[in-house]
Amino acid sequence: MRKFFLLLALLSCNISAFAGNLVMIFADNTQDLYSLSLRSDLIIHYYSDDFVIATASTAEKDFIVLDENAFSGIGEYCIVRCPLPFRSAYVEREKDNAVVLYQNNDFLIMKPVAAAFLPAVNDGAICIKNTKASLPLYRRDFPSITDVNPIIADYLSMVSADSIMATVQYLQDLGSRFCSSEGAYAAQEWLKQQYERFGLQVTISEVPTIYGYIDCSENVIAVQTGTLYPDEFIVCGGHYDSFTYEAFNGSGIAPGADDNATGTAGILETARILSQYQFERSIIYCAFSGEELGLHGSNAYASQCAADDMNILGYFNIDMSGYLLEGDEIHIDLIYPSTAEPLATYYMNVSSVYFPDMPVEHAYMTGGDSDHTSFNNVGFYGIFPFEDVDNYSPYIHTVNDLIGQSVNTPLQAKRFAEVNLACIATLAVPASDAPTVLPPTNLTATFSGDYNILIEWQAPSGQLPVTYNIYRDDVVIASQIENSTLSYTDVVSDFEEHCYKASSSFENVESNFSNVDCESAVLGISKDDSRISVFPNPADNKIFITVPEKNFSITIFDFSGKLYHSDNSCYDEVEIDLSHFMHGLYFVTIATSEGTTTRKLSVK
Repeated sequence: MRKFFLLLALLSCNISAFAGNLVMIFADNTQDLYSLSLRSDLIIHYYSDDFVIATASTAEKDFIVLDENAFSGIGEYCIVRCPLPFRSAYVEREKDNAVVLYQNNDFLIMKPVAAAFLPAVNDGAICIKNTKASLPLYRRDFPSITDVNPIIADYLSMVSADSIMATVQYLQDLGSRFCSSEGAYAAQEWLKQQYERFGLQVTISEVPTIYGYIDCSENVIAVQTGTLYPDEFIVCGGHYDSFTYEAFNGSGIAPGADDNATGTAGILETARILSQYQFERSIIYCAFSGEELGLHGSNAYASQCAADDMNILGYFNIDMSGYLLEGDEIHIDLIYPSTAEPLATYYMNVSSVYFPDMPVEHAYMTGGDSDHTSFNNVGFYGIFPFEDVDNYSPYIHTVNDLIGQSVNTPLQAKRFAEVNLACIATLAVPASDAPTVLPPTNLTATFSGDYNILIEWQAPSGQLPVTYNIYRDDVVIASQIENSTLSYTDVVSDFEEHCYKASSSFENVESNFSNVDCESAVLGISKDDSRISVFPNPADNKIFITVPEKNFSITIFDFSGKLYHSDNSCYDEVEIDLSHFMHGLYFVTIATSEGTTTRKLSVK
C-alpha cells in the first residue's frame, strides 16, 4: 500500500447545502480514494477499497448515477449484501419497502421508501447517511515488537474460556436481543452493571431511531483513563444486539450466541482483566446496539468521537469468534480496508509474537460487514478479526445460533479475546512497564527585554538522560531541548500574558508537567529597581509611586499597548488618578537616570 495520507475534510457533519446526484465511483487503489476525497465537486458518504458512494454536483461518464436529488425526502440509503441464491426472494419481499438502485454479484444498493424495510438474511447491511466520510488524516505508526512482555503474558494467563462462555450463556438466555426488544434493554443494563463492577466510568450513548420508527437499545461505553496520556484512546468493541426475522416480527427468539454474544463476551473479558491495572493511555470498551440493521450504534458513536476530535489510535472489533469448521484449526481472518493497513500490521505482529502457531491472514468479506466500518468511515483506523469468511457459522440470524452448534469452539473465542487483550495492553502501555520520567522543577518565566520571555527550569534529581519540551498556553513551542540546556527564550509578538510549563521526554515517554508560570512582554527594555514602589497593587481609584530621585517619567500602557497615562515628575512621590481606567492589568514604566523599570499593575 502507498505510504502516504493527505490532509482531508475534517469531521463527519450533516450536509445540507450541497445538492446533486447520488453516484457510485469505482476506485482501483488507495491513491484513487484520496484523489476522490480531495475533489470539491464531490461529497463522499461511504468508501471501501473498491468504490465510493458520493453526492456529485456533476455527473461524469465513469460515474454510475444511483439516484437524482440525493437524499431528497429520505434519511439514508442502504448497501445490502445478499447472496445470489436468495436475491430474487429478498427483492420480491422488499419490493413495496425499497427500490433497488444498483446490484452486482455481491450486494445491492437500496433506497428505502417505507418504514418496514429490512436487510437481507445475512449480516451485511450498511446505512449510508447524508454525512461526509473522512479518510485517515495522517499515517500513524505503531510499535513493532519482537519479544513477549512478561507483564502482558501474565494478563493473558487470566483470560478464561469459562468466563467468556458464562457471558455468552447469559446473553443467549435472554431469548432475543433484537435491538428494540426487552432482551436488548436487559442486556444493555446488565453490561452497564458489569463494566461498573470493574470500576470503569460507564456512559450510555444514544442510538438514533432506525428507519424513522425502530427505537433501539443504546450503546454501553466504558472508559479506563490513562495515567500519562489520558487523551489518547485505544478503542475495542462489538455489538450485543441480535437478529432473526421471527424476533423482528415479535413471534420468535434471536439467541445470537455467535453473532454476537461471543464478541461482546471477548470485549467484556478484556475489560475484566485490564481494569485491574493502570495504563499510560486510555482504553474504551464498547458494546454497540443496532448493528444488525446497518451499523447504527457504532456509526453514532464513531461520528461523535470524530466530532469531538478524539485522538483514537485504533479500533479493534470482535464480531463472531466461536464457530470452527470441523477439522479446521483455530485461526483468524483479519478484515480491514487498505487505509487501516498500519493497524492491521500491528495486530498481526502482536499475534505472531504471542501466538506464533496461529495463522492470521488478511481476508476480504463480500457477504457482510461490522462495526469497524463505522470507525474507518470517519477517519479512524478500524480492523475486524473474524472466525472465517468462507466457513463462518451457518446458524447466524436463526433460532439455532446457540451454544453447542453455532458456538462450538470456546477455545477459539478465548483466543480472539487473548489477541485483543495483547494488542490493547501493548499499545496502552502498562504503567509499571514504562520508564519513570520525572518532570522539570522550579520553572520560571521572566520578561527579559523587548518581546523576550526567558523560561528557566531545573532538572529533577536522579533523572534519566532526558530532553525537554516547552509549552506556551498548552501548545508546544520547543521540543527535544538537550538535557544540558535548562533555559529557553520565547519571542512573542504581543503584550498578552502567556503561561508556560515544561515536560521531560525519554524514549518517547513524556513526563507530567512542571509547575506553570505566567509572564508578559512589555514595550521597551526594563531593568527592575527595587527602590521604586508602586502601591497599592491591586489598586482601586489611585496609586502612589515613590522614586529615589526627583526627576523621572511615568507611562502606563494596557495589555494591547494603548497608552493610558504619561507624565514627567520633579518630585520623589506622585499620586495618579485611576478613575478613568478599565478593570484589568496594566504596565507602569518608570524611567530614571538609572534606567527603566516596568511593573505590572492590577486595577480592580
